[in-house]
Amino acid sequence: MVLHATWKAMPHLLLQITFSQLVPLDEIKAQLLHQIVAKLLFLCKRSQPDNSTAVTFLTTRMKGPDEDDYEKLTRIIKYLRSTQQLTLNLKTSSIQEIK
Repeated sequence: MVLHATWKAMPHLLLQITFSQLVPLDEIKAQLLHQIVAKLLFLCKRSQPDNSTAVTFLTTRMKGPDEDDYEKLTRIIKYLRSTQQLTLNLKTSSIQEIK
C-alpha cells in the first residue's frame, strides 16, 4: 500500500505581508514555538527529512515570531500527523555506506 500526503500551499502563504500587518506572538506562544521548532529540527535530521525546508524557514523566524509563523507551525504539525504511517527506509551495502 502506497500512501501519499498532500501538502498544498494556502493562497495567503504566497502573499507579501507588510511589517505593519504582522501581529507578534505573546511570550508564552513564542517560547512554545521555539521549543517545538527545536524538536522538529531533530526530527528532520533523524526521521523526516521531507519537511526540512519548512522547518528551516521557521528557524529564521525565532527572533520575532508572529501569528503567521505560528500558523505555519500548525500546518507542519498537521502534515506530520497525517504522515505518521510513512517510514524512512535505509539500506546498506557495507558497514561504511548507508543508502
